[in-house]
Amino acid sequence: MATRESPQAIMDKIIALILAKKLVHYSDIQEYTGLSKRTVAKYLKDTEKFLASKGLKLVRKRNKGIYIEGDISLLQTISPQRQAPSNISSALFGYLLAAQRPVLIEELADMFFVSRSTLLRKIDYLKEKYELEISSSKYGIWINTDTSATKDALSNFIQQHIHSEITDNNGVLHYNYELDDHLGDFLADSTFKKVEQVITEFMRLTAFKIERREYELFLIHTVAEMSIYLKTGLTNSKSEFADSENLNLYSYLLNAEFNCPADNGNFPYVNRDLLIIENYNLKRNFMANNIEITKANLREILERILDTYDDTLIDNLANHLRELIGRAKLGVSVPNPYQKEIKNRYPAAFDRALLLGRHLKQIFNIEASEGEIAFLALHFESFIRRQDVSDDRIRAVIVCSTGYGSSVLLKQEIEYKYGRDIHVIRTMSEDELITQGFVDADLIISTISINYPKMTVVKVSPLLTDQDTIILEQKITTLKKKKYDDNVFLRLIKRKNILFVDDPTLTPEQAIAKIVNNLKQAGYVHEGMLETALKREEQSSTELRNAAIPHGDPRLVIIPSISILLNRSGMQWGKNHIKAVFFIAVNEQLDSELDRLYQHFYLLVRDNQVIERIAQAHSAEEVLKIIDTI
Repeated sequence: MATRESPQAIMDKIIALILAKKLVHYSDIQEYTGLSKRTVAKYLKDTEKFLASKGLKLVRKRNKGIYIEGDISLLQTISPQRQAPSNISSALFGYLLAAQRPVLIEELADMFFVSRSTLLRKIDYLKEKYELEISSSKYGIWINTDTSATKDALSNFIQQHIHSEITDNNGVLHYNYELDDHLGDFLADSTFKKVEQVITEFMRLTAFKIERREYELFLIHTVAEMSIYLKTGLTNSKSEFADSENLNLYSYLLNAEFNCPADNGNFPYVNRDLLIIENYNLKRNFMANNIEITKANLREILERILDTYDDTLIDNLANHLRELIGRAKLGVSVPNPYQKEIKNRYPAAFDRALLLGRHLKQIFNIEASEGEIAFLALHFESFIRRQDVSDDRIRAVIVCSTGYGSSVLLKQEIEYKYGRDIHVIRTMSEDELITQGFVDADLIISTISINYPKMTVVKVSPLLTDQDTIILEQKITTLKKKKYDDNVFLRLIKRKNILFVDDPTLTPEQAIAKIVNNLKQAGYVHEGMLETALKREEQSSTELRNAAIPHGDPRLVIIPSISILLNRSGMQWGKNHIKAVFFIAVNEQLDSELDRLYQHFYLLVRDNQVIERIAQAHSAEEVLKIIDTI
């Protein structure tokens, strides 16, 4: 760092760093100051003497670190205004939003007590995590708050850090929202409370009902818009939507609460959400690619494009797609916090949803995000498990926050695992629970926090994690998981379809080509399988944790099989570095066993040590032996 600084200034920085981090190591001081270890040691001796003069002690312990003992209030004269935030990435995001000017990297590094290289890593993290656009020039870096990309990033941040709980307030159930990170002080709790009051008054005046998922988006988008206005005074002046009474009413309520010039063109996020809410409450049909979006039309289209289905799947998808298409037309996408886990745990269902997404693009000219595709996958997973329903002794109600598809999936997941112990008598939304106010059941299984002393409540993930299983086992007497009669996964693996390579430069395309060419030569697949597998990979990477499961068109499969390519050196696949590739080549012959196949595969890939053992195996026999132990 600046060796031109005075010794006292450097010593002040070292003390400030220790005060901010409580415990530091030589490497921390070297990185922050840019000094050599030898020079740092010299300054620490000077610092020790200075602190001793103040009645404090500088402690240096091997294998523990460097810290200060004593009354640190005696050091308040040293840079008292400089405090390192607990979350540097969030504080940096908030500072740049409010700054409204270019800021030098060195200035920011000094402000947050980190080195230049650490700060650059924090910037890259913000760009990737929240898709934040950060501009740069010789004058520094900055964020343009008057862009939809910035508001998308801010909304994304809020979505990932907002938590809700249903609470009992004098016998009335209502939502309570909290934020676990405020971007420094950019996002104020008071802004959330005021926006909630505005939405409540808007609903009272219009008599509109707002479904929970849309309510949360409405709240988040309005908070994002108003936070930017309160910190910068900026509003978006471009009007995208036609004037309407409801837009004007909501703008008037915002203006009254925040004293802002809110006309219906200033807040495009809010306007899009309001149009979706209006369409739902006023029962408006709308058009997409010259097709009227009605439930009847959607049912007819789904029955035409799906290979296998039942009435429940068609009905659930039709209801879901009407909302999805309406949002997509306005450029609104619902974030899916369980996207990655759904894709990993239910690959067969995800593939069916992905195919449906391609049909949606062709028919309606809309693009569904991968998060939306994952929501659709829950309906297909429910369909796959439809027959696994049985009665039970414990009467349970499921309350779900992420929509009907996830509640149905959770219901069938529970009945699938605990069908002899639990009978799910009903699934309901949070809105229905609040409206009803009581539940006639023995147990509530909920995906959100419910503070309801009158009932036994178990909070679980929509995908029922291992921890959830432990909690449920404490509530019921005996649990017995259904066991598979045979290992269908192992049955589909042939020795000649296990390939070994040791090439760190191998690409996913080359790996898929090796596998498919081997299958073609053995007569397992038709011509064209390679092209369909590569096309599928382009749509959404098939890496799952530490492995990949590429696959092509089932119609090109002659003999169902699973091929394995093991690369001892590892290879880059999507965002992950993997060593094992499982090519799934199955067709309608395996429809009744697909769920068991993927369940076994999930058990396999969730264990990093097992995958590593397989990757280091020296023979096909050794690979099969390891898989047989799972």
